[in-house]
Amino acid sequence: DGAPVNDAATLNYHVATRQAGDEVALTVRRGKEPDRTVRLRIEVPPGGGSVSELRISGHNPLDGATVIDLTPAAAEQLGVDPFAANGGVLVTKVGEGLAANIGLQPGDLIREVNGQAVKSAKALQALLAEGASSWRLTIQRGDQRMSVQVQL
Repeated sequence: DGAPVNDAATLNYHVATRQAGDEVALTVRRGKEPDRTVRLRIEVPPGGGSVSELRISGHNPLDGATVIDLTPAAAEQLGVDPFAANGGVLVTKVGEGLAANIGLQPGDLIREVNGQAVKSAKALQALLAEGASSWRLTIQRGDQRMSVQVQL
């Protein structure tokens, strides 16, 4: 659709930030061959596309928070790089619990738990299930990255 694409990551980004059902024009350039433009419809891969929220509970510092995986579309809205190292999960809601007590806010990105990168909501759930009496969270809020230490 007119946006230059010079590598696979850029193509992935442009596709991932479109809605299922959108049609796009893709112009392919190969060496000295004439450019070829094709129209494509964005489709959800089998078994994919649904964003499921995970409500965190239990004896951990994120109790009361609801999170989702950081998708390219969500990242674009937040102005963060979805393909950056360390990924993260997006906080969508903060209810009563420890998450509210430590100041977690909707829109925060949870990047690390006890020094381990958080790649997905499932990975976060597994890290929290390990349990600890002391927790170190790396959270990104806008352009600011902060470390929060929590003793339980």
